[in-house]
Amino acid sequence: MNPLTLVLAMLTATVVTGPFIVAAFALGLYGWPTILLALALGSFGAAILARRLEHEIKRQDPAWDELRDCARPFAVVRPRVDDTRAERFDPRRHWRH
Repeated sequence: MNPLTLVLAMLTATVVTGPFIVAAFALGLYGWPTILLALALGSFGAAILARRLEHEIKRQDPAWDELRDCARPFAVVRPRVDDTRAERFDPRRHWRH
């Protein structure tokens, strides 16, 4: 999943989940199972809607390149090895000469 899809899913979850909860309360269904079911339906609908919105945004963007949109693995951060490493910064001695 792209980061754009995740952001759009968070935004659309509030829009999609709200009507399910309001409809459940309007039908007189109160309780945790009803709310959890509404949240599950809302999150499923938000995921579908976010994916559709992402594809539509990318389709209308003239600068979007499909070849550059592949997922990249995380870079391994290696500690820098310097033979001429400077001493640690000591603020107590910094301004003293």
